[in-house]
Amino acid sequence: MNTKLILEFLRDLSTNNSKEWMEQNKTRYTEAKSIWMTGVEGFLANLAVYDEKLEMVQAKDTVHRINNNRRFHPDKPLYKDNFTFTPYMKIAPASFHLSISPGNSFVGGGLYRPPSDILSKVRIQIEHNGHLLDEILNETDFSGFYGGLALKEEALKSAPLGYEKDHPHIEKLRMKSFVVIKKLSNKEVMESDMKKLVEDSFLMIKPMIDYLNMAIE
Repeated sequence: MNTKLILEFLRDLSTNNSKEWMEQNKTRYTEAKSIWMTGVEGFLANLAVYDEKLEMVQAKDTVHRINNNRRFHPDKPLYKDNFTFTPYMKIAPASFHLSISPGNSFVGGGLYRPPSDILSKVRIQIEHNGHLLDEILNETDFSGFYGGLALKEEALKSAPLGYEKDHPHIEKLRMKSFVVIKKLSNKEVMESDMKKLVEDSFLMIKPMIDYLNMAIE
């Protein structure tokens, strides 16, 4: 995959974020998007070997639109400066996620700021089976690659309603998101075998994704 061409397009888009520029560079966008979608089809085929639910997912349902939704955020730029791959986006709340963007690429996933009903179900799962989440997060390959849960600064200051402050898993019960992130440099994005990188990082995070989605079912 020619990720160098994609990153160069996204860099220039970020600097010239306007409808006029996009129209003038439509050929570049079409080429970059075509390269990315071909890659996404390969990612999906690889990952479907490990989860048959992905066999029915179409590539177009795993990527976000390039246009920002500015209805409630009019200050946002017209266009996003990243290309994404989120295989469970249309079929489950928790998902693996890949985003490439100049200087801000990453792999990871989980549940980002879920609505209260979903968050409540995850907390119930942690209340009764928090040790299983600990085992996933402490697995050597996983912790070495992703580290711990991100966004801890957004956690509740105290125990959620209905939970004791001394619950053995109170740190996780206070979380509002359950996300892990591995940053990728431009060099890694351009020089790595992206298909293998996606497969390896997906397999490491899949137990966590399964744990979260099982709580929600």
